Amino acid sequence: DAAVLCGRGTTGVRKFAVQGDEIAAGLVQGFGLGTLFGLVPDAAAPADTAMTYAQIEDVQTSRAYLRPVAAGCVPKSADLCPKAGDLPATARFARLVARPVDTALRIAPVVNLSTGQPVPADDPAALALAAAVAALNAAGQVPVVIDAAGASVQVVADQGRLWFGRRASIGTTPVGLSWAPGDKVALTALLTRMAAAERLAAMLTAAAGEGSLLNPSPVDLTADLTQSRAADLDRPGQGGNPARECRRALAAAPPEQGLDLTTSPELKQCDELTFAVQGEDQGQRDVNRVHIDSQYCVHAAHTRVEDSARPAALGAPMVICSDCPDGAAAGAERLFVIVTEAEANSDQLNMEGLVETCEAAPTRGAASTTALDFLTKLGRRRDTRGAFGGLSLSGVWVSAYFWQVLPKSLVFARAE
Repeated sequence: DAAVLCGRGTTGVRKFAVQGDEIAAGLVQGFGLGTLFGLVPDAAAPADTAMTYAQIEDVQTSRAYLRPVAAGCVPKSADLCPKAGDLPATARFARLVARPVDTALRIAPVVNLSTGQPVPADDPAALALAAAVAALNAAGQVPVVIDAAGASVQVVADQGRLWFGRRASIGTTPVGLSWAPGDKVALTALLTRMAAAERLAAMLTAAAGEGSLLNPSPVDLTADLTQSRAADLDRPGQGGNPARECRRALAAAPPEQGLDLTTSPELKQCDELTFAVQGEDQGQRDVNRVHIDSQYCVHAAHTRVEDSARPAALGAPMVICSDCPDGAAAGAERLFVIVTEAEANSDQLNMEGLVETCEAAPTRGAASTTALDFLTKLGRRRDTRGAFGGLSLSGVWVSAYFWQVLPKSLVFARAE
């Protein structure tokens, strides 16, 4: 996948063989209808060049068929771009440019937590959800689809409340973002928050899937965990002060240990995570940490790695709060780490204040054009090997990590 003799521009950019209108890739490689490719005559062609562009119009397990499209084609999940011209006879290889963009929030039908069966259509919570979905779809800004097969958000009903999450229950305990008729926050507002978080997660997850062993990240991420003990926590329902509880628990906790984030660990109340990054070689890189918690709140932190001499903290320590003053906050959480090469005399790619969904943006001045351009291009071209403004094709790396925050009741049940 890499050109020899100074072929840095093609490092890690995988290309697929093309013969006529047939490409040697399909569903197995994760390419569906509408996937956009740039066609080139040679495997060593510069990574940001293309003779023309083509979209998959028919896909099978390991092969697909292409149609020529204009360079400005933005692939969508619902329809293909208009056909434009003919496929050049000299095209021999294709590189991935973009996957279809699906802007809809896809949620599963509501099921009863205790029975696992769909709730009645006249259930008050289900009626409220249907009304909120209809209102958002009528507004046209946040499309919402109730989709049993392709949903990214589960929904369970328990004792008059709806719970939303990538995993909306752990055992018999509901987890995630909850809402009930009469709550101060409107359900439409929560669905809008979910849509923003899920769209960002989908873009970053797609980008994380485009990595290459030939192009490893030049920045190493380490995570350390200070693990609280159940004996040092307030019992469920005591209604204590979480800040005091966690100060006490962390003061009595064993020393921090390294945490393998690739194992999808289970975390609990007052566990503390710290992250550090260190360059593998000389050079400047921007590193962004994007955390999507179980409440669909997005948090961002940024640092610039100047060299390989010493690790740098990536954001402030993260203290897990499964039982917080504003309610339960257990469930599935995601962490994305975005590494980009820093160009000389360029703006930092700092995502702080640009992606948050539950907090005011920090007063750090106007957002840089580099960061805005990166997010815009990421939304249109959902893979790291597309061109992101001034960033080189082989200079963007995205890693995705997942964990579960356990409800305190389950933590105590396991301890007893």
